[in-house]
Amino acid sequence: MTTVSLPQIPRTDLLTHSRLSTFRTCRRRHMFRYTQGLVSTGTRRPLRLGSAFHLGLELAAKGTEPEAAITQAVETCFDKPPADPEQLYLCECDREVVIQMLRGYFWRWWTVDELPPELTIQSWVAVEREFEIPLRNPESGRSTSNFKMGGKIDGIARLADGQLAVVEHKTTAQNIEPESDYWRTLDIDPQISGYYIAARDLGFNVTTVLYDVARKPTIQPGMVAVKDDDDLPIVIDDATGERAFKKDGTPYKSAGAGRTALRRAETPQEFAERFRKQMSDDPLRFFQRRQIPRLESDLDDYRAELWQTQQDLRQCERENRWWRNTQVCKLPFPCDYAPICATHQPDSAVPSGFRRTEQLHPELNGDQDASEG
Repeated sequence: MTTVSLPQIPRTDLLTHSRLSTFRTCRRRHMFRYTQGLVSTGTRRPLRLGSAFHLGLELAAKGTEPEAAITQAVETCFDKPPADPEQLYLCECDREVVIQMLRGYFWRWWTVDELPPELTIQSWVAVEREFEIPLRNPESGRSTSNFKMGGKIDGIARLADGQLAVVEHKTTAQNIEPESDYWRTLDIDPQISGYYIAARDLGFNVTTVLYDVARKPTIQPGMVAVKDDDDLPIVIDDATGERAFKKDGTPYKSAGAGRTALRRAETPQEFAERFRKQMSDDPLRFFQRRQIPRLESDLDDYRAELWQTQQDLRQCERENRWWRNTQVCKLPFPCDYAPICATHQPDSAVPSGFRRTEQLHPELNGDQDASEG
């Protein structure tokens, strides 16, 4: 390990949804990420797809024509292709997929006639609005000097039904069909309540939340048959290594005893075309919107939860005790900090495979590899 001086990490007083979610998930993970500023230098696949999709929507909401918004989004988010061939291939697949996702989205919500008014955005009032507001005691109304509540609201829009709504864009791999489990937890989703409160604090008289979800591909890049100029599969005789032909001189079209069909990796364009067909065959499987209203009691619950969370965080900071939650070491994905969780202590040493960052909240700094949302 290399010993370095601890940097002065800015904005340790800011509580974003990502930070709060990390703390609630595992206090030790929060310590590594938000107290020590440690981030992995590993090769996990960057979350460019979600970032590019969000950027495309942002640009279009600000007035850029859809195709120009798509071009600008992918050029911005895929401007640094990885050197590793496998990662480069996945990056190119993501690039082609996000183009098809954005085209599908604009077709679904911008061109289809007679959408329900409660799901129709009539005009944008604010787009990608950052906020930083006081964190108040729900009983006394007084704010704490320890933390502020911060974040970025995807949008605030006037709907065709007349309501002013917080708009929350999401990309997900989960099933988003109307009766799926995806929607069942949104009535108590703290992120929605937090953005609703923030919008009101900024002076927007919002009355609902429009949850706008796009589903990522349910398929993966695969292998396809190698074909000749006549679009026939090429099948090789295992004994000779030459193309296998039948007695009548016609080539075999499939593998069999002593024969192997040549296969190759699907190109990113071929993969994206398969995904486009999936979307066109069943668009409701990939694009859904729903209003998620918030009662005053929901907002009161969130304020109380937020206040208690910041108290718990302050106690962890004072005592320098950060408890582990071993139930999330591998779920929903392997934790980046698992290799150092049992041994690394808060000091000036940077463990191998990590670096220190001064960017605690990349979602507020235009980082295109920020977490998927």
